[in-house]
Amino acid sequence: MLDTMDSDTYKGAGSITHDSVAPVAIELALAYMELDKILGIAFAKTAYDEYLEMIAEIHGIYRKDGIKASGSATFAGAAGTKIQLGTLLQTDSGLKFYTTESKYIDDLGSASVAIEAEAVGELYNIPSNVLKLPVQITGVDSVSNEALQNGTDREEDSLLRERLLEKVRQPPLSGSKSDYIRWAKEIDDVAGCIVTPLHAGPGTIKLTIYGENGMPLSEGIIAAVKNHIDPADAQGDGKAPIGALVTVVTVATKQVNIAIAGLQLEADYSLVNVQADISAAINQYITSVLPGETVVVRQLESIIMSIAGVYDFAQISVNGEASNISTTTEEKAVLGAVTFE
Repeated sequence: MLDTMDSDTYKGAGSITHDSVAPVAIELALAYMELDKILGIAFAKTAYDEYLEMIAEIHGIYRKDGIKASGSATFAGAAGTKIQLGTLLQTDSGLKFYTTESKYIDDLGSASVAIEAEAVGELYNIPSNVLKLPVQITGVDSVSNEALQNGTDREEDSLLRERLLEKVRQPPLSGSKSDYIRWAKEIDDVAGCIVTPLHAGPGTIKLTIYGENGMPLSEGIIAAVKNHIDPADAQGDGKAPIGALVTVVTVATKQVNIAIAGLQLEADYSLVNVQADISAAINQYITSVLPGETVVVRQLESIIMSIAGVYDFAQISVNGEASNISTTTEEKAVLGAVTFE
């Protein structure tokens, strides 16, 4: 800016010319920095938060907001006692749940009341009988709850971006495999889908869905995928075209037991600690094996030898055999027991 001025104008620091131009130069520099940010949020690969959502919405992709865990709690006490709508229950750790209906305790001394988590998230998936009344209700002696397992987290940027790029790179066709995969993953908690065409004859499609790390999904999510894609059996009322009869299933778990013989340690290492590290590393590997993939013995051997403190071992067996364990597209490998012989 100073260079564009007449050469005979004094432009040194402290001059009126210099001090007048300096604030403008600073603001322009900040504006250039903001322009760099705008460039980053203009493209799906680098956009984030609401900017990524806006790009996704252009292509008909919307962030999954997550689901609140819900279920029921049983109140025991005097007959006729009213359980108010919005009654608070909570865990020892402070997770809050509220009743979503009002009921009276019946003549048998109990009332099963629908409850819902305060917020969305897997954090609110709790085991049975952990909820308590923070404020005692006259006429209520005790409260118990069923296990709640249907809460899901709000979709992360990385997963939303993956679904967006899938649709852009594989444009919708007329019921191709990529269409069914994309439709299934539009439902909360569905991380993957395997499509089997013509599984029971012409016009039939089987979808095998799974959650994070290939794990099985609940009956509620299976029903949600079916209702989203083919609610009326081949009538074309959902995403699937007319005539496509869609069956939705989830994977079953296949237990993998590992036996390690002749483990030898380096000096000054604890056997208990090394065994625990081996078990944790093997579990991490098997967790990463998706339906249809193989648990590879050589990979397990490499994992064992990579653990600090392991000097050598004699052999390893998987489900009693020294060979790889394959899974079908409807099986998810899960670690059973790791034993040391």
